[in-house]
Amino acid sequence: MTPINSNLLQGPKKWLGNIRSFSLKSRSALLGLDVGHRNIKGIRLTGRSGRVALESFFCQDLSQIFQNFPSGRDLNQVLKALSEIHQLSGVVTSSAIPDSQMIRFDLSLPPLPKSETRAAVEHEVGKLAKIPEDELVIDYWAPRGKKQPAESSLQIKAFAAKRAAIQQHIDTLQVAGLKLKSIESRMLANIEALRFNDYIHSDSQCIVVDIGDLSTTIAFVRNGTLESCRSEETGMGTVNAVLQSRHGTDFLSAERAKIAYNLNSDNASQPDTDSIEEVYLRILRAIKESIDATMENTLDSKPERILLVGGGSRSI
Repeated sequence: MTPINSNLLQGPKKWLGNIRSFSLKSRSALLGLDVGHRNIKGIRLTGRSGRVALESFFCQDLSQIFQNFPSGRDLNQVLKALSEIHQLSGVVTSSAIPDSQMIRFDLSLPPLPKSETRAAVEHEVGKLAKIPEDELVIDYWAPRGKKQPAESSLQIKAFAAKRAAIQQHIDTLQVAGLKLKSIESRMLANIEALRFNDYIHSDSQCIVVDIGDLSTTIAFVRNGTLESCRSEETGMGTVNAVLQSRHGTDFLSAERAKIAYNLNSDNASQPDTDSIEEVYLRILRAIKESIDATMENTLDSKPERILLVGGGSRSI
């Protein structure tokens, strides 16, 4: 997967790019930005003498800004303020969208000239997704591995997102003056970060679980590459929402109850235990079902460990 140009959606549909494709020239800068439901996280990298250096980073908890969070949550306002504080206007930016907005396909295509592969992938994805091709943004890659004979079928990992969702993300970042270079799925970005920090290698077989505020995403990494991925629309923020709706608890009280809960001890004295445990069980059930499906469908490649990422992983 290669980074796109700056023609936004007026140019090629190739909008999903991988940060590992970037090379930072001397004194150039790249901002990696994760805009979540509750947190906005950014990391700014700079090229220095052929090396990549960490220049700065930030994490802004939106619940500390908006008194009635998540009501009144205004991303444009916060992004503009962060851009001004950290002098980000015009900085080349790589961002990510939730995996729940991504559609993934494993394709097997007949041998094709490289010039025809993209058109074939877009046609197949549109047909399988039952969404017109011009309403999708599509990218793909051939998984790592031994080079296949020219006469063998072409194995493709295809990724797609609705064009409207991509456009909304672009509009939000451009309000803050950011120069968007590529958009990635969060899980692919997580895997690259884990690879960079030496948690994932070319022979790794593992489960990566991203526990966010609104959702939990479970991915199986095979031979160091994303093999499968599913998202469950339940995250640690669901605890707050359930406590607020069932018990009339305000956000801060719900947050305190969530922090006080201990998964490994007796919480009988805590009045909201049943509601909290219901959400935890939903998250843990989704993880277990993904592991079971992985073990069933990939008997030759068993996961060696589970890696937890995301803000909600601190509570598990």
